[in-house]
Amino acid sequence: MFSQAGRPAFFGGGPAWLFCALAAVALLIFFYNLRARLRRPASGEQGRPWLLPLGQGPAAQGAWDACCIALTRLSLLVLLLGSLLWNLHRQAYPFLRGRTYQVYAFSLDLAGGLLLLALLGLMAGRLLGRRRAAGPAWGLALLFWVGLSGLFSEYARLAATRPDWAFYEFLGWLPVVLWSTWGGASDQWLMIIWWMHVLPALLLTALAPRLKL
Repeated sequence: MFSQAGRPAFFGGGPAWLFCALAAVALLIFFYNLRARLRRPASGEQGRPWLLPLGQGPAAQGAWDACCIALTRLSLLVLLLGSLLWNLHRQAYPFLRGRTYQVYAFSLDLAGGLLLLALLGLMAGRLLGRRRAAGPAWGLALLFWVGLSGLFSEYARLAATRPDWAFYEFLGWLPVVLWSTWGGASDQWLMIIWWMHVLPALLLTALAPRLKL
């Protein structure tokens, strides 16, 4: 049973240096925005939920919105932890194999699905006029696109590599089966799909300290 990640199939001879450079720029902007956020007085921020709470008081939102916001933050935290674990696996010690990788893949797939549900709940509240807009609508749209494109890029990879354990990522199992039957995506399209996720994700990272939900 092939139970390793197989993620190098996504990169091939792609420009890894470009990703590293963009990631460094995104981190610099993140710390700049974080510093500006920490220097801003907190008195006028009560009742305006942020993606990064930074120890502020509870937002003046209803129970539904509070649940969606908490689920959004928790899901993003799990996905961030998953990304850190994957880099540790690649750069330090390869421990994501066999059953461990299957649990890892299942957990991240579940977190991605819960993130999309939470964001849909927040967007529905805005559209129905049940919650006050805490920030521009593009913030929620950016978050939603990052989550959706992340799942889509993962399922494109699974359809290309066709591992035996694909059903552990249960949300995309049927699309993976269908896509594999149709031949999957070419290497060029895999790169395009991956960059369509990575570029918005880096933008989200850079703007996270200033993003309101």
